Amino acid sequence: MHIFLSYAHSDKAIVEKFAERLKTFGHDVFFDTHDIQLGASLSAALSEGKITGVRE
Repeated sequence: MHIFLSYAHSDKAIVEKFAERLKTFGHDVFFDTHDIQLGASLSAALSEGKITGVRE
């Protein structure tokens, strides 16, 4: 399953642990700090194929 995590940056530490746990169950997790560079546009990352498994 493909999972996109959206979160408040104040929750970053908790969300990182949650993302790693989801990965142990075989899920493909998109998490901004792992998959796109700081300051990069999410829509640009989607259109450039840097984020896979996302349906419009």
